[in-house]
Amino acid sequence: MRVIRWIMPVVAVFLLGCGAGQSDFTAEHAAQLTIPVNQGATLALPAPSTAQVSFPPDTFSEEVIVMLGDQLLRTDASWRYFPTVDQAAITDQNAAQLETAHAGDVYAALVVNTPADVMFNRDVTVRFAPYETAALQSGESYAVYRFDFQSDSADSSIQPRWNRWGNDVVATVVAGGAYAEATLPTTGFYGLIGSLAIFKGHTAAALAAPEQTTRIYGKVVNESGNGIASDVGLYLTIGGRQYPAGLDAPYGRTPVGVAHPFLDGQLITARNTVDSDSDGLFEMILPDRLIGQFVHLEFGTESAAYQTQLEFNLLDQDADPDNSQALVLLEETANMVIWYGENKAVSLPVLAAN
Repeated sequence: MRVIRWIMPVVAVFLLGCGAGQSDFTAEHAAQLTIPVNQGATLALPAPSTAQVSFPPDTFSEEVIVMLGDQLLRTDASWRYFPTVDQAAITDQNAAQLETAHAGDVYAALVVNTPADVMFNRDVTVRFAPYETAALQSGESYAVYRFDFQSDSADSSIQPRWNRWGNDVVATVVAGGAYAEATLPTTGFYGLIGSLAIFKGHTAAALAAPEQTTRIYGKVVNESGNGIASDVGLYLTIGGRQYPAGLDAPYGRTPVGVAHPFLDGQLITARNTVDSDSDGLFEMILPDRLIGQFVHLEFGTESAAYQTQLEFNLLDQDADPDNSQALVLLEETANMVIWYGENKAVSLPVLAAN
């Protein structure tokens, strides 16, 4: 259901400009292209728009259909959650007013619809076409944001958000301000790119140096609630399958003797595992390509002393996993979306092996 909700706003954009049943097409605010196996391609909107997305050769190892749009639907929740908006002020009563008041805060946006179950083998490049040409100044660099509908997954206490896509992903304005170009960290990425935007005032200079590393910080506990030393594995959840999610060296390690989730007779070879200490605390330092990904955690898979635990509690970003009273956003979940910065989780009890 999560993928369906994310796709629907995108599909609605494209249906405005084409008839049902068409394959590749180009319309004023939308376009679709079929990319053959291992071939490069650029999908662009017609002039005067400068919006486009470019896929280098070998980006996809199978034929895919990609879609591009440059409009965010006003009916989409993303209008209520611009990073320029004071989220504390949003209520059902004034949501429409906020949407109107902050319409000028988004300088440019793209909606890039890509298959949810196909891996990218290369980074891709996008060009943001400004809604108002005068808005972009040559040479400026804007932080690239990606919208996350995580609240749709289970609990309304998780607020949708525009999530900065890593420390170094910026869109730089070319001479004349015709567009801002960014390279996205999609090598090894699965899933929809989705809704992207650059916002008023959110330049690299104004935001100063990146403040945080993206990580999962958490605790593994036993049935008594005490921390235990154990292995913690990270997986991408796509279409009901778990794909081992590799961390970049020197972080993480390859698990020992752990079977691949769906490749019969094969072991996991990705660096998708870390170890908790004697107090149960663990840390996973994540590459930017995992920001916005739907992931799954497993606890105690390697050890013959424990039964594998597949669920955890997702905590507030400011919570302390070592505190039993920490604020829980999602209880007994098997999946979470990686946010830029802090991600906190505590395992459900890892039981001793029978």
